[in-house]
Amino acid sequence: MHKINIEEESDNKYNYEEEEEEEDNNENNDEEEEEEGNNDDNNNQVEEERNNDEEEHNNDEEERNNDEKERNNEEKEIDQIVEALDEDKIPFCNVLYRSGDFVYYHDDNGQKKLGRLRSILKNHDGYYQLRIQKILEYSDLPGNLKGLPRQRRSITGEVWLQDEPFLIIMTSQILEKVTILMMFQHQNIPDGSLRISEIIYKCNDRWHVRNVKLSYLHPSDYISIRNPPSSSMPIYKLFLDLYYDDFGTFRNVYHSLGGVYVQFGNMPAHQRKLIKNHFVIGFIPFGGKFDEFMIPFISEMKELEKGKVMTVQGQDAWIIAGLGVVTADLPQGNDMTGVLRHNANKGCRTCKTTKESLSAHNQDIVTTLRYHHITDEEILKISYETIMSKRDQLCTEYGLRSLPSILDKLKRERYLQMLQDVYHATAGKIGRLLKLTCELFSREGEDNFIEIWKNFEIPKRWSRLPNPITHYNSFMMSDLLRLAMIMLFLLNQFLKESSIKRNETAMIQQRIDAFRVNSVPKIIIFCWIHVAKTMKAVFNKKFTSDSYEELQQCFEEEFSILPKVFVNFVNLPNIHINMHAKTFGTLINTQVGIKEMVYRIFKGMVPKTNCKNIDLDLLKRYNTLFAIRYLADGGIDPRFNRSCTGFTNSNFGQLFLNWYVTEDKYSTEATEQVQDDDDDTKIISPVNFISNISLKKRMSKQERDKLLLTLHNFKTELFLSYVYMKFEAALINSSISWYKFASYMIEEENGILSKLKFTYISMILSQFMKKIMKNLMQ
Repeated sequence: MHKINIEEESDNKYNYEEEEEEEDNNENNDEEEEEEGNNDDNNNQVEEERNNDEEEHNNDEEERNNDEKERNNEEKEIDQIVEALDEDKIPFCNVLYRSGDFVYYHDDNGQKKLGRLRSILKNHDGYYQLRIQKILEYSDLPGNLKGLPRQRRSITGEVWLQDEPFLIIMTSQILEKVTILMMFQHQNIPDGSLRISEIIYKCNDRWHVRNVKLSYLHPSDYISIRNPPSSSMPIYKLFLDLYYDDFGTFRNVYHSLGGVYVQFGNMPAHQRKLIKNHFVIGFIPFGGKFDEFMIPFISEMKELEKGKVMTVQGQDAWIIAGLGVVTADLPQGNDMTGVLRHNANKGCRTCKTTKESLSAHNQDIVTTLRYHHITDEEILKISYETIMSKRDQLCTEYGLRSLPSILDKLKRERYLQMLQDVYHATAGKIGRLLKLTCELFSREGEDNFIEIWKNFEIPKRWSRLPNPITHYNSFMMSDLLRLAMIMLFLLNQFLKESSIKRNETAMIQQRIDAFRVNSVPKIIIFCWIHVAKTMKAVFNKKFTSDSYEELQQCFEEEFSILPKVFVNFVNLPNIHINMHAKTFGTLINTQVGIKEMVYRIFKGMVPKTNCKNIDLDLLKRYNTLFAIRYLADGGIDPRFNRSCTGFTNSNFGQLFLNWYVTEDKYSTEATEQVQDDDDDTKIISPVNFISNISLKKRMSKQERDKLLLTLHNFKTELFLSYVYMKFEAALINSSISWYKFASYMIEEENGILSKLKFTYISMILSQFMKKIMKNLMQ
């Protein structure tokens, strides 16, 4: 358990430079339909599209090669990280040094210095490196902190702990161990012993000092582990990632389920993306309580924290597991840290800033942070209070719930390990900004925006986004993140004074204290520029100390401009958490976007249940899916003495390699929201030589039934077509959509592109499949 949390404070567990291949959760292409013209124009356009497709194919191939290279590098790096995590102690010069020890060391100039061993690492060459937190003597203090009282205390043995940044040194620079006592952890301190009562830190480019009690404890201060029964027994240490969020099961009726998932943080990022590596603990029923639901999980985790002998691949092993990180949306996250929700006076789960000061600038946020050991004392005071009114008064004063979270029974730093969900926070912030921006438009502005919106070229891999003005509520979080990339370019093409309502222009001009009206459109565009820059920094693939500084700078710029332009952003929690950049769980490490896709799968199962005991039905389907996957991977049913060859020798392995059994080429629900007046639907081609598939005029049920009378073996022919095209997949969609007209581009055997149109579905089935078979035979 100690080894799992070894880098908790220095890196917040998420400074590992992990690489992952780019996520492509939504593969629906959205290409504009070619307008009919003369033959010369069509040929030129076809040739141009062909060149673009070839270029895109080459780029995709290069990107796949780069991703493969990054994945190999990531696997090597993860192995080194896991190996480093397996070392919470290191022998040197016949002395055993542990993470959390105080030491003397030589700096790069050869001078003898004090420091604390924060963590033990291994570099790419296999050499051990030590992360050191500086401890300063009086002579090393900044000039503005020196004075006679501190000088006198230094004579009796007081030294000062310095906040980040930390140093990286080699083992050869270590000299010896030393005993240093933290004042708040020891009541009786012998005279002349080294002690720390203050921490120096930098805020707003000036050195400050705070009580040492206002600091996060090192894991060695509150975590201890048992040795395995046998020294020869292999040790496995598991880093668990818990995710909890509510999701609506029905479209028009409020009935939420709370999904609780767990992952192993030891896995590389590309492995955590797979659905087989997302493990569902269960679903909290509508109206149920998280604390009651988690009781069995907590009891098992308490055993694993102490260590447990388990059989791994036929051999006894010592298993230690700890709750490394918990991710949830803002409301659920507050509940799991025991903090009141954001409508309370002190509703931030990371600090004690009051509700009226959430948007205040240049705050010394370190002095208002919440710390686990201080919260424990506050919870104790609340529990000792017997009068209900005084207990509520204490809860309001501290911003805490009357009862702590059940997760507090585990060994964890509740505030460091309860990360801010950057995916939800960023998407929610962009969604609010989009709504406020669209509400500013005058009638002229709306018309100009819609015209620019229709003609704006977006990447082919993006799904077709609905009109933000009329279909704002239909935007998913992934749509909002994509929109943030292009919104500033859209606004820059048309936004001017006449595009904004006069009263809104006057109010913004007054808030930003501008002399000219033309400054208002510019400042709105600047808001989107800062949001886009921040989003790019937030979703970086790797984070270093410099990356965090860049991220913090982007947050500060966004934090200063959005509340000034839009009054709705004043004291908004999503903006306030910008001040807590290092408590962000990066999207690469926490995989919140992928976890949201898990919800999409379960929500797709709901219509196939009896809609009564939904949580039970979903778990039955989930367990069945995993059982089949286990057998397809060659697993053995203990009731039999050999593996199930019926699963291993079939195509089941192909079915479970990706997220879905088969790809949904277009979403009927999404299509209905964005269809134009001509009822045009575009889908993705299943093969490379066919493109620009367009369907028009959905058939009625009566027309479909009449047509099916002439197609006696339709599903059989459809199955055979998949077999001929070598699609090792299965159709899981029970409904089939029918259209009267269809068109597509097909590449002939001589390389010429031809556009084919059909007006009868029977012709589509015959000639479309004939063309496909002809190309496949070649």
